[in-house]
Amino acid sequence: MTATPIRATKRDEVLRIRVKGERMATQSGTVKWFNAERGFGFVVPDDDGADLLVERVDLLEQRDDRLLRQGRRVDFEVVVGAKGPQARRVRRPVDSLDGECFG
Repeated sequence: MTATPIRATKRDEVLRIRVKGERMATQSGTVKWFNAERGFGFVVPDDDGADLLVERVDLLEQRDDRLLRQGRRVDFEVVVGAKGPQARRVRRPVDSLDGECFG
């Protein structure tokens, strides 16, 4: 008799590895969507991991909602908060041009 292994999702792996509030290394990804009225949305990491919650208060620069337009590239740190994995300290990618226009 062969046991079938249980397949863990990326989210399960993140939750199992990280303790609540512990920071992970900086990652890059793309804004999936962001609702400016409600102040939250989701970011898709480049490593095809689980979508990460992002809130307006997690913006590192200028609290500018234009940074979180759909399809925009961002850098962020991942933490495991009360709502699961979340993107924190969200900012423009390090390799972006200085003076980039978000218009």
